[in-house]
Amino acid sequence: MDQINKQKPGYLHRNPMDAQLTEEELTHTLRENNKEFEELLGRMTKYNANIIGSNSYFCRKRLELEALMEQEGLPTIWSAFRLADNHWLDLIQLFYRNNNLPQFGDGNEFAKWRRKLI
Repeated sequence: MDQINKQKPGYLHRNPMDAQLTEEELTHTLRENNKEFEELLGRMTKYNANIIGSNSYFCRKRLELEALMEQEGLPTIWSAFRLADNHWLDLIQLFYRNNNLPQFGDGNEFAKWRRKLI
């Protein structure tokens, strides 16, 4: 939600007509699903690309990845991680191969160490 709120001032500055919409007008536009709705979505889409996890964000990242593969060629190995992957102690141990990986007495110590990675 914080990312959305950070995008709002820039969007409203560049689209002052949307800033003047009342709640009723906005609700009507969203319910009608007409040309006004499509135009509103078009104006908002470029801002959504900065919100991690949105469809626009992943679309932009996919295009960046495709451009990288076009420039550098196809990779010989590929791995993809989810945001939760840095919570898996077993996975971290595989990457570190137990070299320089501290020993954790409990889950809290691991959580503190893990936050330093992020």
